[in-house]
Amino acid sequence: MTDPTRPRQLKVIEDTRGLIKRHGWALIGVFPAEGDTGQPFTYTVGLTEQFLPELVVYGLDPNSAAAVLNTVAANMVDKGEIKAGDRLADVLTDGRTLAVIDLDAADAADLAMVHNIYGTLLSARQVVWPDSDGKFPWEQWNSVHPQKLSGEPPF
Repeated sequence: MTDPTRPRQLKVIEDTRGLIKRHGWALIGVFPAEGDTGQPFTYTVGLTEQFLPELVVYGLDPNSAAAVLNTVAANMVDKGEIKAGDRLADVLTDGRTLAVIDLDAADAADLAMVHNIYGTLLSARQVVWPDSDGKFPWEQWNSVHPQKLSGEPPF
């Protein structure tokens, strides 16, 4: 029996490959269905081809996530790979700093389109955003918006 959704999946993969070819990477947004308890997240696909880690951000709205990931990805392409423990200034317009942690292997399945295109996820980093006071979830987090932490905090 054939899967009736297969042609649509193949079209999405083809479209994503086209975006990677034109822009160097694509962004994939994943949003929980109504009633689901999961968080929205957005991730890159295509940085693998540039020998760089893919990026993911959890808990941000699509526009904010896209702005963060596109800025971090462009900086990485220009200046080199980011590593766990790095702090990223000059990404957020209000001066707060972002943090970087390794994506935990258990969460690698979250980046499904990377697996669809490359077969495996070679490397990925999570970009962690601060609350309005500049604190991270492993500090005195003061945000009503949850943020999943995939890897270990960079102590």
